[in-house]
Amino acid sequence: MPDKREIDALIERAIRSGAEVTIVTIGGRTPSGAAEPIAPEAPEAAGPVSDPVLLLDPAEPAILDSNAAFQAWAGVGGASAAQSLGRVDPEGRLTALALRAIATGEPASARVSLQAARGRVSIHAVAVPISGGARTLAQLILRTAPPAGTAESELRRTLQRLAELLEALPTPLLTLDGSGRVRSANPAAESLLRRGPELLGLEIEAIAAPVAAQRLRELVAAAGAGAEAQSGEIALTVDHQPVPAEVTLAGVGEGAERAIIAVLRDLRPEREAELARAQLLGRQHQTQKLEAIGRLAGGIAADVNNVLASILGYADLAMDDLPPGSKGRDSVEQVLKAGRRGKALVRQIVALGRGEPRPERRIRLDELLRTTLEVLRPIVPEQIALEARAAAPTAAVMGDAAELHQVLLNLCRNAVQAIGSRQGRIEVVLDAVEVTPGFAERPVNPDEDAAILGALPEEAGAAPSPRTARLFAGRLEPGPYVRIAVTDTGEGMPPSVLSRIFEPFFTTRKLGEGSGLGLAVVHGIVSAQGGAILASSTPGQGTRMEVYLPRSHRATELIAEEIDPDQGGPRVLLAGANAEVLAPLRRTLEAAGLTVETVTGGRAALETFRADHGRWRMAVLANDMEDVSAEALSLEISRIRPDLPIILCAEVEKMLTLDRLRAAGVTETVPMPVDPGELAIAVERALRIGARRV
Repeated sequence: MPDKREIDALIERAIRSGAEVTIVTIGGRTPSGAAEPIAPEAPEAAGPVSDPVLLLDPAEPAILDSNAAFQAWAGVGGASAAQSLGRVDPEGRLTALALRAIATGEPASARVSLQAARGRVSIHAVAVPISGGARTLAQLILRTAPPAGTAESELRRTLQRLAELLEALPTPLLTLDGSGRVRSANPAAESLLRRGPELLGLEIEAIAAPVAAQRLRELVAAAGAGAEAQSGEIALTVDHQPVPAEVTLAGVGEGAERAIIAVLRDLRPEREAELARAQLLGRQHQTQKLEAIGRLAGGIAADVNNVLASILGYADLAMDDLPPGSKGRDSVEQVLKAGRRGKALVRQIVALGRGEPRPERRIRLDELLRTTLEVLRPIVPEQIALEARAAAPTAAVMGDAAELHQVLLNLCRNAVQAIGSRQGRIEVVLDAVEVTPGFAERPVNPDEDAAILGALPEEAGAAPSPRTARLFAGRLEPGPYVRIAVTDTGEGMPPSVLSRIFEPFFTTRKLGEGSGLGLAVVHGIVSAQGGAILASSTPGQGTRMEVYLPRSHRATELIAEEIDPDQGGPRVLLAGANAEVLAPLRRTLEAAGLTVETVTGGRAALETFRADHGRWRMAVLANDMEDVSAEALSLEISRIRPDLPIILCAEVEKMLTLDRLRAAGVTETVPMPVDPGELAIAVERALRIGARRV
């Protein structure tokens, strides 16, 4: 056992060999290098050693012996001191230090945090290997209170304060020797790197990703050579994964005492903030484009709708005058198809820039799915299998049925175009899901996505499947949602195309095959109803579009639309400003068995109604009058006859909000250009339910 003078010499040597370290000495070695037998009282037999001393077998690990100073410092009795290692050093730092000293055959020093009787303390330690027969042991001296009043004491106290300061810093810090070996690490560094005592003694390259190891070694060499502080972005290895970090290195000390301080800064929060900013700018850019389109649509929609209303109205009436199978009837049918496509295009453009909410009703999506598929099946090629499944048949949402119908149609038409002339499959699934926080950031699972997309097994020798890309458009609060998933086995999309699919007028189709508005309209409708879209696509395998809409908790009852045939030719007041628009509306109403009186202008219509308000069964108002608006006219009619049903025909961009419709007494709304079928349904419903408002 070394005496007090030899112990102080070892501590002095450890301090000089490593600036700013805490010294714990484990074990001892005689000048000749031979093992000293240790008697039960050996730690105190050589003289007044006031520091805690213990003998450690790191192979167990276990304390073989200790002096009274250690027992008092640790708060353990003589018999229980042998079992106190786990309590004093739960992280195994002393054992790691002892193993390093034994491996090198030289004293090893470090600053360690241990559990003393008075609580957690940070102390200096030096480890010296000794031979204990068949085993190599380590003797430890815990230097806690150097003699006061000496230069050595002042130095140690300064080092202790500095060590405690570095220990408490939230910034990850490493100290390296001149060769780049880790000498110490504060808790923040251990937390960042997810490593403990095993950091000590590692080469600096061991904490870097393989691609960044050489760059980090160059920075360490430059800092060790006396250059100014070196800094660079380095990919660190954390749990076998690369983590971006900024590493700053600065050399301190001279000669053999040269050391390097490494400051680590985790760049992940900064990168996440940059990504969030980019997404916000992208949404802002998208909003600006939609606003521009909305302003453009508002300027042209009214004029275009008036033209389309005349074309569609007269063409539909002409169909009644032409015999089936005639060439003229076929030509008129093509006019109707073209006019309806134009009408749908105008409505899509207006929907992109609409700012006011549309009237919403409870909608059972299984019924919507059924009616949409009835429209789709005749136009889906025979080589494409169209399958549908409602896993949540009673799921309902609040929204506009026509808009949701448009969403389903657009998604399914895109799926048909993606498959083209090849054989394929389209699956439409309706189910109820619970959205949790972080839903949009869930990782891509290629096997899961391949199963979802129904991809065929790869042929032997084929290239690996491309990685599935995802795009999340919208924002979902945690809660219950209804999901509509449309999956196809088409050509799929690369990430560069997938990232732009919701941009207005963006299309990969040939000229004349697509307007680039379909998915932009889908995105606008879904976002307006508080939903979001998740698109997944694998080139060569297919695409999956998932629409999430907030689930309605209110009870939903579907009431069959029954038509009352015994209305007896009710009299209808038809009012508007444009005779070309009113004429086809009149003929449609008369074809339904109604007696129609047409009045041009709002003031004239109000005078006609007041003259004999009891004879009217319904009022149909076009929202194009300038002298008296349709809203004001409806409000006055409703005041005089609260029981009278009122139908408002208006362009999409001029449609009133739900609150204003109710206040004006409107019963039903029909978008312009008016489709005769939509008008007939609105008339039948209004006559059946009377003046019950929207």
